[in-house]
Amino acid sequence: MPGAVNLNRSDIGRLGPGEFLNDNLIEFGLKLWLTKLAKEKPNLFKEVYVFSSFFYGKLKTKKGEEMEGYQQVRRWTSKVDIFSKKYLFVPINENYHWYLAVICNPQHVLLPPPEHHSPSTRAKQRQAEQAPSRKPTTILTLDSLGSPHPKAVNILAAYLCMEAQDKLQMANTSKAVGKSASVPVQPNFCDCGLYLIHFVETFMSDPDHYFDVSHAVCILASIFAKTVKLKLCLAQTSTGCEAERVEGAAHSEYARGSESAGHEFVIGVAHVEGAEGAEGGGGEGKGKGQDDGRCDCCGLV
Repeated sequence: MPGAVNLNRSDIGRLGPGEFLNDNLIEFGLKLWLTKLAKEKPNLFKEVYVFSSFFYGKLKTKKGEEMEGYQQVRRWTSKVDIFSKKYLFVPINENYHWYLAVICNPQHVLLPPPEHHSPSTRAKQRQAEQAPSRKPTTILTLDSLGSPHPKAVNILAAYLCMEAQDKLQMANTSKAVGKSASVPVQPNFCDCGLYLIHFVETFMSDPDHYFDVSHAVCILASIFAKTVKLKLCLAQTSTGCEAERVEGAAHSEYARGSESAGHEFVIGVAHVEGAEGAEGGGGEGKGKGQDDGRCDCCGLV
């Protein structure tokens, strides 16, 4: 995610309470986090690639025109091998709402599709049982309004296959699968961008712990405190005089939010969505922490 981000007065004005973060601020917030990650965890930084906030809008096309969408973003990764990374982050804006897609282990797409043998003989059955288990590339979607996104999963899965064929001349690839995460729900209709950036930061603080394809790993997160801190950080980094105005408004917003919704919420993997199939549910697993500080889903502290 190289390059600088130019912010103007209209962008700074969107840091106030009740405002919606635009593409420039999402881009700026993610690059600010990347800079911090490079300094604090350089080895982890090398495993991460963050797509531009404009990427998905260019990639998304009408059904049946996937190749046309790919051609629009084909050169965006000309200087990076995304299959050498462990985590790819894709900020997505649809219908004036931000949500996040995390592509985990994209290199597994390069493996050929698993063979499906007919269990006609015992030898074939034993061979299938002894074969090592394969974890597919997983596209995790995190939406602070709780909506599933099977279409986005399909688009990103198709992109990975086209990228492998174009950059590595590999046509016999596996298709990624999708998971929809149960995450904290925003208390309004304007803070989705803040939640997106917070999800990235929280997930990468301990990715092996926060994502497990076999179990619903739950996390306790102080969402209101995080969003206020993020607003202040963005404002102070952009301009000093603007920070004072945002700070006062942000503290008022935090007070209102903490009174009505509390501080602790749950993040966890809710269910698996096939790359071809539709998602369901997505509402379970969300909610405030219990009074004893334990997760409503699994009882973890």
